[in-house]
Amino acid sequence: ANYPQPSKDANDSYYQIYNEGELRWFAEAVNRGDTSSDAKLMNNITVDSATQWTPIGTETNPFKGKFDGGNFTISGLYFNDGTADYVGLFGYVGENGTVKDVTLKDSYVSGNECVGGICGYNKGGTLQGCHNTGAVSGETLVGGVCGYNEGTLQECYNTGDVSGTKDVGGVCGYNIPGYSTGDGTLQKCYNTGKVTGTGNRVGGVCGQNAESTLQECYNIGT
Repeated sequence: ANYPQPSKDANDSYYQIYNEGELRWFAEAVNRGDTSSDAKLMNNITVDSATQWTPIGTETNPFKGKFDGGNFTISGLYFNDGTADYVGLFGYVGENGTVKDVTLKDSYVSGNECVGGICGYNKGGTLQGCHNTGAVSGETLVGGVCGYNEGTLQECYNTGDVSGTKDVGGVCGYNIPGYSTGDGTLQKCYNTGKVTGTGNRVGGVCGQNAESTLQECYNIGT
């Protein structure tokens, strides 16, 4: 589709995203290779669920820029493909990529591996102040906020239903040290949503925490 390109701020440093079309344009631009672009949400956005979402960042083109949600909300996001990996608002965040202060609500995210409401795979980036309240499901490496974390999650929470087979967690499915990025770390994160897993390694905060760090996290979900 031909989505409108968002304008940049006065310093030409980040895209200002006001609506769904501009958000979809940004996703396509990153996935084409413009991986270091920065963006800022300028208001709440409702995404038309009739058009399946395109997760921002891929294994080939990980998102390495800064995305400032401005404490705004993205609603209505829909992705449903049981064969897809790296699924979420962001599919794949790369080293030094940053996603902050965004809430995903009234959304439905379902995939195969590395599935999260905010981020499918965080490979050395930072998610800060991000919240998911919608439903998340997948096969393995499934988390309400992040499916597979090799970076840092700070002050993130999930209140939505999370389901999968194994490595399923309310905040994060699998938390592991990155080879070049230090610990996988969850700090001050919590879950209140219902977490369901039919296999092993299922947890309220984290399904599997492999030699990594959980600090000041809690679960009060089922």
